[in-house]
Amino acid sequence: MTEINFYNITKSSVEKLLPRLLEKILQEGSNISFLFKNIEVLQYMDDFLWTYKKESFIPHSTDDSMYYNSQPILLSLKDENINNADVLVTIEGFLTENINKYMKIIDIFDGNDKEIFEDALVRIEKIKNKGYKVSYWKQDDSGWKKTEQY
Repeated sequence: MTEINFYNITKSSVEKLLPRLLEKILQEGSNISFLFKNIEVLQYMDDFLWTYKKESFIPHSTDDSMYYNSQPILLSLKDENINNADVLVTIEGFLTENINKYMKIIDIFDGNDKEIFEDALVRIEKIKNKGYKVSYWKQDDSGWKKTEQY
């Protein structure tokens, strides 16, 4: 069954969390489908992943590139898993209809924004109602804690 993890960011930012997370997933040998709702956010992340460190970058492509099949991370607006990814990552609350196509789903959201937080709770309930187990991680001053309390 698909492993589903929600990460409630409260002490840092997506830009601080994402590079380490993506690098870890790549080291495990997985491909990533990074799904977005908004083209502007996709384009921002595309630029960010190439430039987040002066001495490094995270290899990726967008689904409108002719090289989309040759990179381990595909940024897309389409819920199609065209790069045969094992892992789906979203930072915009993209709720896939294809949960079973992935071994792992990672939903990262800003817990300091009430509307975003409430939307995440709705996604968690929708996924649970489909019979999936959801792990919920909350950021605190000492790092990440797995919790049952939302």
